[in-house]
Amino acid sequence: MASPGQLVECVSAALNLPQATVVLYDRVLSENGLRSKGGRGRSAAKVTVEDAANLLIAIAGTPTSGIGSAVAAVKQFSKLKYSERDYDSELQHLPEDFQKTMRRHQPIDFLGLPGMEGLRDDHSFRDGLIALIQAVRHRKLALTEGKPGELIMGDVSLEGPSPVRGVIHVFRRGSGRSSFASYGRLQRPWYDDFGPEENEADFRWKQTFSDRVIRAVANLLGPEDAPAKSKKRDV
Repeated sequence: MASPGQLVECVSAALNLPQATVVLYDRVLSENGLRSKGGRGRSAAKVTVEDAANLLIAIAGTPTSGIGSAVAAVKQFSKLKYSERDYDSELQHLPEDFQKTMRRHQPIDFLGLPGMEGLRDDHSFRDGLIALIQAVRHRKLALTEGKPGELIMGDVSLEGPSPVRGVIHVFRRGSGRSSFASYGRLQRPWYDDFGPEENEADFRWKQTFSDRVIRAVANLLGPEDAPAKSKKRDV
């Protein structure tokens, strides 16, 4: 297992952010019970996959409000629930020939991806991110290699301020098919996503990190299981 300092170094390098900035995020999370703590020597803290997910959410979820709102961002995004997309209904208005073409590229069920078997239909954004890191960590999902001649890539996006939404995207190059997991609200049909809906903020931000960050964190944590007993965090 890795130490908090090693996680900070890993995330700093993967996101290309100053290490001092990531240290501040880590400190805020630690002070608010959102990162594992320990003593010195053998009892020194060892980070878990949940700690890693919290740090990534804190950084990517506070683009305009800064480190002071890191804790609120983790709590806010951790409460977002998975929304299953109704792809069939989105295609009904299209010509039949075009529907057939689109169905060949129909999205892959996110909950059917390797490593996602334990997720419930109402799982949270943080649960999905943790499952993605764990799937790569335990080599159930390879974000670098799929079938011969194919690559599996992915990215994670956080959006706000109104609506607040998280998206996990896994794409299989070769088949041209993707898997999208949207959190916070049902996704609008692709043909109707040209501007803000009523009661949405006209100014919105979006921050994305790629599978490179997921791989870096998964490799840092290693294949070992996280400690069986951990303090339950109230978020």
